Amino acid sequence: MKKLAGGCTCGAVRYELSEEPIFQLICHCADCQKASGSAFAEVLIVATDRLSIHGKEPKFFEVKAESGRSMNRGFCEKCGSPLMIRRPETPQIAFLQAGSLDDPTVFEPAAEVFMCRARSYDSPIEGAAQFENGPTSDVVRPVIEAHFAKRSQGKN
Repeated sequence: MKKLAGGCTCGAVRYELSEEPIFQLICHCADCQKASGSAFAEVLIVATDRLSIHGKEPKFFEVKAESGRSMNRGFCEKCGSPLMIRRPETPQIAFLQAGSLDDPTVFEPAAEVFMCRARSYDSPIEGAAQFENGPTSDVVRPVIEAHFAKRSQGKN
């Protein structure tokens, strides 16, 4: 696997991911729209123990997302670039902002969530699962659990 790397605009925060992302999705919720300054956020779900931060640590700001969950949004305190999201109840994963990758063309979303908030000009991505609200637990959770189970069996 090619290592994924990225960081903020000014270079103060850099990161590397030493394994493939677990899942990739686009979120159209109102919170992601505000945080990204765009119509949606592109995120890669990654294992935090395979994510290394170099330089400054991101600064985190806690918000209540449309889902009702607490989301800690990480950004560079120097230039303000959005970098990642962490959720207190799932410390083993982080959500990297695809736009912060050095090569964002590697982003390949498997799902789009909160389609109820998608803009009229956003066409659904062909081949990606579509969810009116957040993904149901039977979609993402099994993928994450399978990833860590495979790893614990020495297959990753």
